[in-house]
Amino acid sequence: MYDIFAPHSHLPRLARLVRLVRIVIGGALTVMTLTTAARADVVQDPPEKLLAVMLDAIKTDAYEDFLAEADPVFKTALSRQNFEGVASQIAPRLKGGWKAKHLAKLRQAGAATHVWKLEFVDGKDDVLARIVIKDKKVAGFWLQ
Repeated sequence: MYDIFAPHSHLPRLARLVRLVRIVIGGALTVMTLTTAARADVVQDPPEKLLAVMLDAIKTDAYEDFLAEADPVFKTALSRQNFEGVASQIAPRLKGGWKAKHLAKLRQAGAATHVWKLEFVDGKDDVLARIVIKDKKVAGFWLQ
């Protein structure tokens, strides 16, 4: 599992960084294009717009947009340098196009975890994406 931007993880910081660098991303129920100025709807169920905004922020290297709906712990855990390292590696695939299918909503530890199957238009490996929402804020983001 690629544990990107997971501040609540029990893994040491270096292990999270290594996983962050190995990330592979895809994207939303249909191919979506949103501007980074678009505001995500955290309370949407499933939060498809939130997923699209976060992936678009990665694609365009927009650190502040990626963290716009994040809780304070998540914001503190993700440095700009770590974000930019991932964004520079993943942006080419995201720019080629992606789509996602919402698979499940799980209730875990007082939060809602949404899981998507992500596919790139390039036809290469699929990815599972998870966004954890707690108290109407993003508490975690993983790609596997």
